[in-house]
Order: sequence, then structure tokens, then C-alpha cells
Amino acid sequence: MKEESAFQRLKRKLGERGFSPSSLLGQNFLVDTNLLRSIAETFPLGPSDLVVEIGPGPGSLTRPLLERGARVLAFEVDQRLAAFLEEEVSSWGVEGSLDLVVLDILQRGKLNPLFLEKLREAGVPGRPYALMSNLPYSVAGPVLAGLASCEIPPARMACLVQWEMGRRLAAAPGSKDYGPLGILVQAAFEVRIQKRVSPEVFRPRPKVDSALLTLERREAVPFLGLEEREREAFGRFLRRLFASRRKALRNGLKSLGWADLVPKLVDPDGGLAWPEARLGWRPERLCGEELLELFCFGFLELGLDV
Repeated sequence: MKEESAFQRLKRKLGERGFSPSSLLGQNFLVDTNLLRSIAETFPLGPSDLVVEIGPGPGSLTRPLLERGARVLAFEVDQRLAAFLEEEVSSWGVEGSLDLVVLDILQRGKLNPLFLEKLREAGVPGRPYALMSNLPYSVAGPVLAGLASCEIPPARMACLVQWEMGRRLAAAPGSKDYGPLGILVQAAFEVRIQKRVSPEVFRPRPKVDSALLTLERREAVPFLGLEEREREAFGRFLRRLFASRRKALRNGLKSLGWADLVPKLVDPDGGLAWPEARLGWRPERLCGEELLELFCFGFLELGLDV
């Protein structure tokens, strides 16, 4: 009899429990062993390293992380998969340790406060952590925005996201994919697309390609020096400004209620001393540093609100 593959074994064991993947929860499980191991080996890991995993599912990535000796703090919203994973881990005989939390990582579109509480219990921020995850497509955007804005962002990340999402996160100024989410995330992290991933390595197969991203936290940058509420306000500022992305900057700022800021931007005495021509640019031409400078001048210096 032909020996069953790792995926066939997983499918059989889940089937015995009456489990079928939920499209609502974005349950597309990565089944390519080589890719799973490659992701787990993205960064050096040892017994003292804390790895956060969002949506571990049946543990396909969790296992190679534990085999490397890491301490994994995993958050799973599906109680059925959490019970299955707890049972599986006990039979693996791995060196690492797993702390599995049944939790919806988002609450009203933001990071769940209980997620941050669990990080603190794990010793963060005194203990930097990595995030390694096959992120469900439906939560990837708000999760990454939340991690960029929160008080304890990860030191580094390796994650799978939808291909179009990956392009937006890594986009450069002036490109069609450049927008609020990518600018916000790039303010906190260096973002790189490592490879394009085919739907063939998932079960069930999604209808689109994925992107494997690595994100490294920027050190000593102005954005991370802001308070958490100020980082969140920068995100709101970007979303509102880019809602009028085809308008010239001066008109976009007026739509934002920041009309009083416009003459000050070009004032050499107490303003940003920007070239006046820049006010005629569309927001998408400005780099992240320029947009952050603009936000800080209006929000922090002049007290304008978003």
C-alpha cells in the first residue's frame, strides 16, 4: 500500500473529526513541506526566541518552528483547530514550547487588546519577538497595520499574504499600488517580497497567488518615536488624504479640514519651507517620510485633528 503523504494524513485526521475548512475564516492551509521549512528558517531561532503565529490552523508551520526549539505563542480563532493542534503537539516530541491562545486577533477592525496583553505576559517589550504566519487573507491588512501602529511591534516578520496585498505593502511612491496601508507599514518596517507563491501549495486552493514577505523593524525612525495614539492618527490621516488621491495636495488638505496648514507649508519662517510646486502634486508622489513630516507638522505642531 502506498504510504500516505503528510497532507493526506492531515486530511484524514481532520475528516475523522468532521472538520471542513471555513472560507469565512480564510482557512487555506499551506501543505508544501519545503516551503513551510523555508519560512521557519527565515530567521535564526533558538530556545530563547519568541515567535508569534497568527492562525496556526492544524500546525503545519508551528511544527517546524517548534522543531527549531523556538517558543511559539500562537493565536487561533477556531476552537476546533485549537483542540486538534493541542492534541497533535503532544505527539510530536519537539524541543520548543507552544502557548496556544483561542482568540480572534481583531476586535472592531483593530488588534484585540487581549493580544497585546498576552505579549506582555510573554515578556514583551523587554523580549523582542518575531511574527511568522500564513495570515488569513481577510485579516492581513488590519493585522499588519495594527502591528505597525501598536506600542510593541515585532522585530521582524515572515508572512504569507495575498499577492495584491503584498504589492501594496511593498509599493514605491508614484506606483498604482502605493497607498495608505503600504505607507503606514513601511513607516515601521522594511518590506520585501521574497517570492510569489502559487495556489497549488494550499488546500483548499485559493483563487489567487500569494506573496511571501519579510518585514524588518526600522530602528531609530521618527514614526516609532511617536506614541501609539499618534501612530494610529497617522493611519487615519493617510486614509483620509488618499480618499482624494487624484486631487492636488492643497485640495486634499482642504478636504481634510487642514486648509490653514497650506500657506504654512511653504513659509520659510516657522513652516516646512516646502517648494510651493509640491502643493500641486498628488499625495501619491510624496514618499512616506514627507507624508509623516506633513502629518507631524499639522497634528503635533499645529494641533490639527484627524
